Amino acid sequence: MTGELAWDHAAGQLLVSEAGGAHLTLADRPFDITGGNALPFTAARDEATARRVLALLTGSASGGAA
Repeated sequence: MTGELAWDHAAGQLLVSEAGGAHLTLADRPFDITGGNALPFTAARDEATARRVLALLTGSASGGAA
C-alpha cells in the first residue's frame, strides 16, 4: 500500500483547495494527484499551518513562518 491512489485523495484535496486551504508533501510541494509524492502529506486551512503540521510529522524544529 503506497497511499497514492488518486481516488483516495482527490475529493478531500478539492475541498481543501476550494476552501482556500493548502496541501503539502514532505518535499514541501503541493500534493500531486497523479502520484510521485514524497509522503507523508498534509492538508490544512492555510500554507503556514500545513508547514507547521509537516514540521511536527517530521520532527523538524523550524516549522516554517508563523
